[in-house]
Amino acid sequence: MKSKIKIFFMILTSVVILFFGAIFNESGTEGVLVNAEETQKDVLFIGNSMTYYNTLCNVVQGIARHKGHNIKCSAATNGGKNLIYNAKADNVVNAIKKGGYEVVVLQDIVGSFDSDNLMEGAGNIISVIKKYNPKAQIIFYEPWPIQSTLTGKYSMLPYFTDGYVQAAKKFEAQLAPVGESFYDIYVNHGLNYYCKDGKHPQPLGTFTAAATIYYTLYQEAFESFSETDQTYLNQLINNNVAFTTEGKKNTYPLSTLNLIMERSHYYAGIVKEVMADKTGNLKYTSVAGEYVDPDIGMNPDNLMAVVGTETDKMFFQKNKGNLAVGCKAFASNEFQPAKYAVDGNEKTRWETEYFNPQWLYVDLGVETDIRTVGFMWEGAYASRYYIQISDDAEQWKTVAYVTARSKKTVRITLDKTYKTRYVRMYGTRRGTDYGYSLFEIGIWKDGTSFVVPQIRVQKTKIKSAVKTKKTTKAKIKLKKIKGVTGYQIKIGITKKLKKSRKISFKKSTFIVKKLRGKKQYYIKARAYKVSDGVRHYSKWCKIKKIKIKKQ
Repeated sequence: MKSKIKIFFMILTSVVILFFGAIFNESGTEGVLVNAEETQKDVLFIGNSMTYYNTLCNVVQGIARHKGHNIKCSAATNGGKNLIYNAKADNVVNAIKKGGYEVVVLQDIVGSFDSDNLMEGAGNIISVIKKYNPKAQIIFYEPWPIQSTLTGKYSMLPYFTDGYVQAAKKFEAQLAPVGESFYDIYVNHGLNYYCKDGKHPQPLGTFTAAATIYYTLYQEAFESFSETDQTYLNQLINNNVAFTTEGKKNTYPLSTLNLIMERSHYYAGIVKEVMADKTGNLKYTSVAGEYVDPDIGMNPDNLMAVVGTETDKMFFQKNKGNLAVGCKAFASNEFQPAKYAVDGNEKTRWETEYFNPQWLYVDLGVETDIRTVGFMWEGAYASRYYIQISDDAEQWKTVAYVTARSKKTVRITLDKTYKTRYVRMYGTRRGTDYGYSLFEIGIWKDGTSFVVPQIRVQKTKIKSAVKTKKTTKAKIKLKKIKGVTGYQIKIGITKKLKKSRKISFKKSTFIVKKLRGKKQYYIKARAYKVSDGVRHYSKWCKIKKIKIKKQ
């Protein structure tokens, strides 16, 4: 009898420990149920604002603990940065080096998302993770595109999903398809969890991400929350609202929370099956539609990618041999007309809607020998595009494959001279959230036009440099040089002019503003002349210390 009583109390004690394993989580919410016997799962989140908005890691932790799991989540993030950047960022690398993580969750950039960059960044950062956490499971967290590209014929979500599926397969990782859950809730249930910026999540957008990641972490059956859970869930969400208060409420409908959990469970489960398939027979098609890769068939000769040579804008003028100026131009899409890319005016531009692919071609009028093609990109540049030629504007041959990571004015020298009438830029990857935007296209017969004439400019000198005490201004007087366009100074508080400012002026006497009152300053100067849009500088003069004058 005594032994039975003893066993009874042992069982009762275990139940009590299980039920009251933790009363408070790190975000201050009550009623957390943690399984004391389960080994703690340490999870590190690495991403950007889509991860730190509304403290995603805390919400994932809160859901998991409430469902009885022993878990601790932390994050290392950098706003606006992709995984390529985060693989080298000190805060991220230091977090990884701490070690002890069972799971690391990776999230790449939304604006200017590129699947190639995702692959590169993932490879870089996973090599660091595995060095310090060799047994860590990798989970990719796929966010949603910006609101303007979420839905419709040219939805970016299929591209996002395809890129993340391929990355997860390559690195033998799991995938939390948050973008899929978010899209379903947005389109099929009419719930908009975007902030006004059309990118970041409201609290329930973050809850959607947390729910999808939770079901990727824990492969368990869906179970609805009851009314007894609602107070806890409201506190969990509201206590972690960060960087926005849009969409914050005291109480979130239980039916909505359960809908989010159910849809998240559904998509996490489907994708998990695809990830587990080793035969290659299972394919996942995004809820927004099938992804058709615009690069397929574009490079049959397997041309190596080039970035081109950065080039001054002056070479795009007609007097510099640019054959495109004044020609007819045609484009796939025109927010602003294609003709603006061939008008010789760098203040006008061709612009498209926000989807891939897009193209623009120039009709040279007659077959012409060409060897060099160039592009004066606006901020909305192409990160991947092809240069093609044609005799009839129907059958195209790719003669160059170009990639870029920032907006630049570039020229591409082809492998040989081609005789053609039509020249096309065919863009398959946008470098930003926007469309394609091109100030000018350039087409040249050869490379001889790109010689910058060297113009010698006489050196100036500092005649006087005076700062009145307790003011933030200094009067500078230079030796006047005949025929120059202007002058440039470098000014700083160290003699070697480290962390100095460069300022340009048109006249030889001028006032420098925004100086700190009690500091001693050093300065040097040079003259410059502008020719064909290019600045030609003289050598710097000797450094001079600014005199402090009494008031």
